[in-house]
Amino acid sequence: MFHRPGALRLPRSGYACHRPTRAFMGETVSSILDLAVAFDGVTGPRALFTAVASSLGMFSMWGYVGGPILTFTYLKPLLFGRNFHTVEYPSGSLSTITVRLVSQHRIRGQIAKLQGIPVGSIRHMNVWIDKHFSEPISNRAVMHYLSTSTADGSWILWTREEDNIIPTKGLTLNSLGTDEMKLARLRAERVQRYLLKFETAPKESGLFIAEDTMQILLGLAAQQDPVLLALHAIHSESNASVFRCLALLRLKQLEDTETAALPDANDLAAFVRFMSSLAVEHRRHNQQELHRMKKPEELHWRSGLFAGLVRSPMEPSSGSNHARGVGFPYEAGAQLTAHALSGSSSPLALFSRFQLTHSLFVKHAEHFLHKKGNLLEPSAAGVFQISSSAETSAT
Repeated sequence: MFHRPGALRLPRSGYACHRPTRAFMGETVSSILDLAVAFDGVTGPRALFTAVASSLGMFSMWGYVGGPILTFTYLKPLLFGRNFHTVEYPSGSLSTITVRLVSQHRIRGQIAKLQGIPVGSIRHMNVWIDKHFSEPISNRAVMHYLSTSTADGSWILWTREEDNIIPTKGLTLNSLGTDEMKLARLRAERVQRYLLKFETAPKESGLFIAEDTMQILLGLAAQQDPVLLALHAIHSESNASVFRCLALLRLKQLEDTETAALPDANDLAAFVRFMSSLAVEHRRHNQQELHRMKKPEELHWRSGLFAGLVRSPMEPSSGSNHARGVGFPYEAGAQLTAHALSGSSSPLALFSRFQLTHSLFVKHAEHFLHKKGNLLEPSAAGVFQISSSAETSAT
């Protein structure tokens, strides 16, 4: 058989006579590992392109070094994501998130979305290793570990505290929730530092606290009063004047009310946190409604069978929950908390009865505020002060 000059001539045995030697295989694997290091992890776009291109046959030797397996390893996080179990330290509830392209920002975003809190509230995150040790997610090596398939199903602990209080060793499942005393002491010191700012505030600002009152408040913080700690955790970043008013009302409650008639401090603290969760729910609902009204979607199947079931995004719902809204506004929650700290038993009674049914709680709370009025009055500058009616409120 004659061949045209310059034509490619292949042997009958195909690739049989060109099998790679052991040394060549070692060099190929080494070069691929060098590429993976140079491309900075399995989620790099160039590494992903290399894997896909190799699976399509662009690199003829890829099949000899496990190309399909490596390709699946590259593509699996992008298609299915990495699943992480997240827990707020020390005693938060478990929630599972899915992150496709692993990064600190995306992990924080998924946790914040699931918890309904701002992304900035998640101050620190640690990955739980072998159920005994934890390592802060703060360097590229930890992020590379979380990107690998072996990290699928890992536990991530996070905290809202300013300092990273998550232990790095001796952390077991049984130890979760046992560091509350240490955390309470750290929070008490933080409350004391925050209170001292009001002592140096100008008197005309409406935030000044006298020295004798300040000393009593500092002592209350040193005693780790649950109500004062909860007020600081909720209102210190939202509105300093609201925190000042509620802290003074708490102090007055302890001074004027007999010990036997005082409501349980833990119940009051739980009420403060409950009002905060309703405020977050209300804010998130309003943001979703605003986003939905800015970008209305065209509905093309409003006629016929679905005419009575489909409404435009611009049309309000006739349901009572949508008519009233979801959650409870922050300002209204502060007013209701002021009533609870001024001696009224109705807010705590509503909380005890309707804490699992938010819509009913909001309905009765709005009726209560409409009947009793506000105890905190905002100035023209937006600084809240305790009204005169709060001073004569029944105890």
